[in-house]
Amino acid sequence: TSQDDIPSFQKLKLSFKNGKAVINPTKYTWRDSPKIELVPGIYTGAYNRAYRESVKYPFYKKYTRIVYRMYAKHKDKDNDTIKRGWHIYVDRPRSARRLQIKLRSKSKMMLDWIRLVKVSDSTNVPIKWFDSRNDDRLSHHIEFYVDTDNSGHDGKLFDKPIVARRTKQPYLISKYGINNYDLNLAGLQPGKKYYIYVAKCNYYEDAQWRRWCNYQYSNYSAPITINRGPYIKVTSPNEKGSGDWARKYLGRSWSFNRRSDVINLKHIRSVRFRRGIFTGVSKNKDPHFSLQQSGKLIDTRKYYRLTFRYHYKGDFSLRRGSMLRIGWYSDKYSWQMSDDVVTYPGWHTYTVDLRKIKTNRGRVGWKGLVKGLRIDPNEDAYGPRRFYFSKIRLASDNTLRSSYKIRFNLNAGRKKRSKVRLYYDRDRKFGNGNERLIKRGTYRNGKRSYTWRPSRRIKGNVYIYARATDGINTNGNYSTGYIKVH
Repeated sequence: TSQDDIPSFQKLKLSFKNGKAVINPTKYTWRDSPKIELVPGIYTGAYNRAYRESVKYPFYKKYTRIVYRMYAKHKDKDNDTIKRGWHIYVDRPRSARRLQIKLRSKSKMMLDWIRLVKVSDSTNVPIKWFDSRNDDRLSHHIEFYVDTDNSGHDGKLFDKPIVARRTKQPYLISKYGINNYDLNLAGLQPGKKYYIYVAKCNYYEDAQWRRWCNYQYSNYSAPITINRGPYIKVTSPNEKGSGDWARKYLGRSWSFNRRSDVINLKHIRSVRFRRGIFTGVSKNKDPHFSLQQSGKLIDTRKYYRLTFRYHYKGDFSLRRGSMLRIGWYSDKYSWQMSDDVVTYPGWHTYTVDLRKIKTNRGRVGWKGLVKGLRIDPNEDAYGPRRFYFSKIRLASDNTLRSSYKIRFNLNAGRKKRSKVRLYYDRDRKFGNGNERLIKRGTYRNGKRSYTWRPSRRIKGNVYIYARATDGINTNGNYSTGYIKVH
């Protein structure tokens, strides 16, 4: 877990230590409780509304289970679902437009990992148990618990199967004799051993006619090990492109190691440049600065991929103006200002395709020879807000003339190596017949590469697809950017 994993949160203080998110809730009401948003809600009209949202990476109805491992310092009196110590929690997405986890607790918490997974037959484990008691079907139901050891019956509820919706008893029941059920374990951390036990909830009512459970527990199952399949990610080519306009034409990057990297600072105070970070505080809702070009012009036909690392203090709030804009003017056209680029708390890397961004001012867009490139860090009208920038890079497409070095990261777990296949594809839809094999081989864990020298018949824009298998599981990944093959 890192800052990049949690772009938005509220009613809590968030920090990161040793790969874990440390959560300290602040004062809250039951309606406005602490929460983290892994996929923030869509902001209509913003350029990067699909930066992490379901528009670009749809999850609803396809990815139907959220599993996370969390620690709570104390058991919460107001919320029975959060227990003391480390436990595995299972939930489901409740919206097609955002993915969030509500943490209604006053206790200090830590998150180890979060998984949003597909529930498919390939992750089913057959469970069989014997019931010596023949109960009425309306007097009980069955629950399945997952534990990391085989003692104490102190595991976490993993599944409460619903088999007949809109009936008096929608949940799975246990019949006299041998019972069978395929339990889907999708989402559990791979490489670990787990134990399953069955709990039979026998209903009873108290003096206030409230229904409670009197549990009967089965014995523990034999240990179940979740295979840690290979993970592979293509790191080059990517959407950031290649090259650096500033380094090529100015002799140095916009790295903010010197104040001269920016000019025309307006409505910004407390400016500092230190260790490659440019920071300042907005005076009003229109702070802006321009990047140093030293009179050189930017060819918009070649350079249009703008990447920057950005951070601001304070909470995420579109009402307060936690968004950024980009502006420019060229030899033929006056100022063009982009629509909002939504930004999130913490350090994040953003890549903007200036050809595709819509303009809020001007109708021309990214055309001509650009004389000035401006950035408006935020539009906070309710008070000053400190912002931070790391290196800014304006790049061109990834280009192949005779060869291109494809780079990918591979983690095959304990096996330390995996069989890998590399393909090129024009449409990023593996399996439709358009992909073509480039290379097959066995690679060890780590950062790996392959130099591709295609035949002269291949022309146009192609994506790279990497596919790794360990004999049990197979995973694949497309590059986020294409290679322009000449």
